[in-house]
Amino acid sequence: MVLSIVIGFAAGVVGGGTGTGGGAILVPLALWASICSNERVVALSNTVMVFTSASGALAHALADKTVDMPWTYGLVNFSMAPLVCIAAIAATKPGRWLNSKLSLPRRRIVMGTLLAVIAARLAWQALG
Repeated sequence: MVLSIVIGFAAGVVGGGTGTGGGAILVPLALWASICSNERVVALSNTVMVFTSASGALAHALADKTVDMPWTYGLVNFSMAPLVCIAAIAATKPGRWLNSKLSLPRRRIVMGTLLAVIAARLAWQALG
């Protein structure tokens, strides 16, 4: 129970502070700590994201507007958000199929590689 709270707190701090999404932290930590099975960690992450995404979207919509773009309220561009949502929703079925085909060790390799590539790109951009 305490470990679940610590992992949720870490995911919230990192996700909220960096904008990466808490799932990028929650999933690897939950698997590493064995707080839930490989099959259930995706469901846990998706359930948590419903609430954290809603609160984050509201906070960003209520923030001071920093760009003068049409269809923008606060920091949210409402002309782009539906397109991203439609694409993400369309990708859930193939993603769930892929999830069912990958073993835990292979999923860890895929996730680790993806996070390493993202980290390398962010470091490259920051340095220069």
